[in-house]
Amino acid sequence: MLLTGLNAPHGVLYWTDSDNGSRRLFVSEQGSLSAYDIPSSPPSEWNLSQPQVLVSGVPSGNHQTNSVMPDGQGGLIWHSGSTCNICDEQDERNAALMRVDPWNGSTEVIASGVRNSYDGVWVPGVGYLFTDNGRDWEGDHPPEELNLLVEGADYGWPDDDPQHPVPDGTVGPIAEFTPHSSANGIDWRPPNSTLPGGNRTVYVSIFGSWNTVIPVGKEIVRVDLSPDPENPQNWSGEVSLVLDGLSTPLPLRFHPDGDLYYAEYAQGTLHRVTAA
Repeated sequence: MLLTGLNAPHGVLYWTDSDNGSRRLFVSEQGSLSAYDIPSSPPSEWNLSQPQVLVSGVPSGNHQTNSVMPDGQGGLIWHSGSTCNICDEQDERNAALMRVDPWNGSTEVIASGVRNSYDGVWVPGVGYLFTDNGRDWEGDHPPEELNLLVEGADYGWPDDDPQHPVPDGTVGPIAEFTPHSSANGIDWRPPNSTLPGGNRTVYVSIFGSWNTVIPVGKEIVRVDLSPDPENPQNWSGEVSLVLDGLSTPLPLRFHPDGDLYYAEYAQGTLHRVTAA
């Protein structure tokens, strides 16, 4: 066992400092982000340092802090959910994407109005894409979203409503998923993968929801991105089903060999998907 006693961990990142080669392991827990120095020994022999708590005290409620990813500039992007279904947050770090310094923990909100973003990924030639799940109890509003990061932008929550799905001054999605289906894990399909898609394809795990009469989600989909001058962000995505009839798919990652791995939350099982 590498680490025990964690508080609802929802994200982990193995990271190398591009300036000095130092390696760190970042763990996102409920309301906090910690860093562990990685020794030079093989992973089987790791004895991790005591954690450095980079950020703490982020409020949790309906949702919590989720994935942590590289920001492409030597820092981190940390996904933080809302504390409620619909409300005005008291802490700007909720319902947001944050940039975090990997050594001193200083934070900066780089996207707001993001109700519950679980994960994100860099797509070459496109940018940073992230999932976001909207409010409950509004019938067919709103669809879950795939968003393209525009730093400093507001993505609409909690001011969106059925008549104003993209409020004035906010950024809309580049692809949509079934309302209340909970779009969570996301990863870019690498060029060496034999699974369906191209060089601008991402795969997304659709967890499923209790907030519908007819079951939705419980599947993995792919989103093929293409330039779209009619979309304010110049991209749009076509969603296609890859796997259905799953239980609770949540984290999702491509292996360097091109195969896809996903884990079932309720069963505690890991699955590999290869081309037939």
